[in-house]
Amino acid sequence: MGDIAIRIRGDIYGISNERKVIDDLNKSLESEPNNVYDLWVRGGIYARQKKYDEALKDINKALEIDPNNSYALWVRGEVNLKKENFDEAFEDLNKALEIDPNNLYALEARGEANFMIDKNDEALKDLDKTLEIYPNNSYALGLCGYVYYYQNDYDEVFKNLNKALEIDPDNVLALRVRGDAYINQNKFEEALKDLNKGLEINPNNTYALRARGKTYKSLKKYKESIQDLTKSLEIEPNNTLALNCRAESYRELREFDKALKDVNQALHNSPNNLNLLTIRLDIYRLTRQFEAALTDSNELVKLCPCAIHIGARGNIYRMMGKYEEAHKELNKALEQDPKNNYALSIRGRFFMEC
Repeated sequence: MGDIAIRIRGDIYGISNERKVIDDLNKSLESEPNNVYDLWVRGGIYARQKKYDEALKDINKALEIDPNNSYALWVRGEVNLKKENFDEAFEDLNKALEIDPNNLYALEARGEANFMIDKNDEALKDLDKTLEIYPNNSYALGLCGYVYYYQNDYDEVFKNLNKALEIDPDNVLALRVRGDAYINQNKFEEALKDLNKGLEINPNNTYALRARGKTYKSLKKYKESIQDLTKSLEIEPNNTLALNCRAESYRELREFDKALKDVNQALHNSPNNLNLLTIRLDIYRLTRQFEAALTDSNELVKLCPCAIHIGARGNIYRMMGKYEEAHKELNKALEQDPKNNYALSIRGRFFMEC
């Protein structure tokens, strides 16, 4: 879940011009260096600007003066969450909520933190309470939609995301998640509409770039797909999903060397990924590197001995001219799944060749 946008929103503080506010806070803190409110607000702005060292310096000072300041604890929890220091984040957010159980922002942040460590029920509990306090919290609604997306509850996904976008049409989180949800329902034009808007607002959002790249691939616009995925990989070079998707687009364009390079890089990070092994097997098959294809096929059957993988191994044996082994594998696949179209098709070819 490491690709979620954790941020401290300017509207919490009523800030429209960060630079001016920072200048004003600097002047205020020169004359009153221990003003806790000014320290945590400036720390919050620094956190939003991803200046985490400066943020922590201000927040830590604020908490030295006032250890029970719920909002300063929340901001430090947000910073630790962004840095994926989960233990420290939960310590701060839990303490903030012990002090003030209705701290809207600490609830929202803890919900986000629980989501990031796959505690979805706990995440929804915090987010639901957030929305009880402030029903029009667009970001919390977007997060709820994201949690439901991972639970495959699309009714709740669209219910929450649609409401989030009614409140804030520029909510990038809601736009990218709804776009991805549309992809999974094969509603590619609707997906593009959301993802295009999200990328107009934040052109470097890697999640949205990957999702749009996936959409273009589904629409067989492989060059556009590669363009988006390449941009996302410039920001996150080892993202397995982007490498996987770009490899598939390169394969469709028959740029097999580039496809193989992406798959190998992704497999270095995720060696037992079934989809990646399947893509590489297919590249080896298309380039008639049958021994390499058989090696991947054996690994797939070892990891997941299902009919589709057994049938695929039978096909490799067929292409190698090893008809006895091919016949054995295809029969085994059809014993497991008598209606497996792939195995039936390959066995039909096998009988024609023999």
